[in-house]
Amino acid sequence: MATYLILNGLVLVITGISAYRFRRLYVKNVLLMSLGVIVSLTLLFDNLIILADIVDYDTSLITGAKLFVAPLEDFAYAIVAVLLMPILWKLTSRD
Repeated sequence: MATYLILNGLVLVITGISAYRFRRLYVKNVLLMSLGVIVSLTLLFDNLIILADIVDYDTSLITGAKLFVAPLEDFAYAIVAVLLMPILWKLTSRD
């Protein structure tokens, strides 16, 4: 069973609901540019750390879909980071 996919799906749904509630914080172009940068860096560095044998994945817990050698599930964290950062900034600001 693809445990990482289930966990990522749950986190993405919760993040998506939160992002929808705070949708006025997002500027479309900034969001897309940020997503492009973060996903690109994730693609680069995830592949490097996997190729360097720093991390490894239990194949029974992932779907098997990969971008080069990085499991597709790893990219959910990049998406969540881009969506949650403006929300956390707003919730922790003093104004």
